[in-house]
Amino acid sequence: EILLVMIGILLALQVNNWNNNQQVKKSEQLVLKELIEEVESNYSQFQSIQEVHQDLFDAIDLILSYIKETNSNFILEDSLKLAVGRIVGPNPTFNPSNGAINSLINSGKIEVIQNDSLKSSLIQWNDLVFDYQEEEIELDELMDNHLRPLLISYIDLNYKEEKLKGSINSSIRKSKEVKNLLALVSQYRWAITMESSNKDFEQFKILRSLNNMRRIINQELDDN
Repeated sequence: EILLVMIGILLALQVNNWNNNQQVKKSEQLVLKELIEEVESNYSQFQSIQEVHQDLFDAIDLILSYIKETNSNFILEDSLKLAVGRIVGPNPTFNPSNGAINSLINSGKIEVIQNDSLKSSLIQWNDLVFDYQEEEIELDELMDNHLRPLLISYIDLNYKEEKLKGSINSSIRKSKEVKNLLALVSQYRWAITMESSNKDFEQFKILRSLNNMRRIINQELDDN
């Protein structure tokens, strides 16, 4: 009888453990579905922001070529106007949606995540974003407080066909300050775009983290 009781207890414990494991799996699946939506959204936004930043630095390169008279005869007037409009216009930054990730961490529910690599990426995510945004903020402050006000004094802005353009005064070529500011701003290309050869910069860490989270979450969802 004692043996039968022991067997019954062991079976009951196994059933209970199985039920608990199933409940944990179910909870993890719900969390993963919330996470993948947020991660995919952030991935798309990061790619779009990279294109925006690239357009900015291309515009700066064009204005610098005009000022330095490097092949300036090959610069189309309309391209120059668009470049000016791009530089003095708004410059969106990377502002990811972190609601699901923050809720998971702050509530302690991150423990339902079984994959250690995914868990580590989620915990480190906010710090990665903060480090990358520091570079964007520095660039914005440099442009807002110095480059744009100075550049606007040399241009006549107009808004046509949903595009901001600006006719530029050739006297800008004599401004060493404008040239120096443009050169200084252009250096941020390596800090926030994917053009840098240094794969340890923050933008590459952001992309690697997003790709890692996407890969693991999709794999976990497919496996279950």
